[in-house]
Amino acid sequence: MSTAITAKKIIGLPQSVQLQQQLRHSERLDEACALLTRELQRSLDLQEILDAYVRISASLVNFLSLSFGRENEAPLYVHGELSRYRVAYALEFGNDNPGEVVFSRERPFDEEELKSLEQTLSCLGYPLRNAMIYQAAIQAARQDALTGVGNRAALNQTLATETALASRYGADMTMLIVDVDHFKYINDSFGHATGDVVLKEIASRLTAMTRKTDDVFRYGGEEFVLLLRNTGETSATILAERIRRAIECAPVRCNERNITATISIGLAGFRPGMNAEQLLETADSALYRAKKEGRNRVCSAA
Repeated sequence: MSTAITAKKIIGLPQSVQLQQQLRHSERLDEACALLTRELQRSLDLQEILDAYVRISASLVNFLSLSFGRENEAPLYVHGELSRYRVAYALEFGNDNPGEVVFSRERPFDEEELKSLEQTLSCLGYPLRNAMIYQAAIQAARQDALTGVGNRAALNQTLATETALASRYGADMTMLIVDVDHFKYINDSFGHATGDVVLKEIASRLTAMTRKTDDVFRYGGEEFVLLLRNTGETSATILAERIRRAIECAPVRCNERNITATISIGLAGFRPGMNAEQLLETADSALYRAKKEGRNRVCSAA
């Protein structure tokens, strides 16, 4: 017995209803873009700008995650967890390509949703660019021009914050002050340009040998400060000795010469009741002892 199959007839919405829906969507999109224009001008903070963008644009298009950053680099901003279906938009301002915005969710985006996202992204572009310019200026103001690590201003600000947090929560924190031994001799013998190369290389090694949660600063001249969070004096001493040996055993290559450098390190652990100045003074006293006892060594505060 054969079965008859009748083709289904697809009944669409009346054209008048479709037009009404399109009009309502267009009105919602215009309202969202107007709100984005106002809200995104209120801040120069990248996090705040993108938080506001997520909040407003999600009222138009349902998505589970949004990230922003340069391709093949760690994202500068992440909201939600990456899902199966993704759509990415590269932002460009002339020759400047600050990064891409990636949306994702568990089902594909339709054409109407993509158009809405593109419209809202046109509101995001310039506020985001301004925030990144501001962020870069702040970073430059806190960065040592020669070595690229934090400068004295960044040290003072970070240290004040971290000592307050350590006092409140009782967390371990250790400071290392690193001094390049006989640096004047390096400058006098090989020239200041070579001295600069030595400082940059040592700063690079200090950064490479510490964690992302730690901070490296140029304290001034040939001195550096390392701030080790959640690290007691025993662990910090082991790290300091490892750093000292690494500097001593690997000469700095410059102008086809091997420049041998050594360092002295003063170490001080944070104690309850200490302020930033006291921690610095304690570590500096330990450094003075390391230099007095012959240099190329690690000394802890008594």
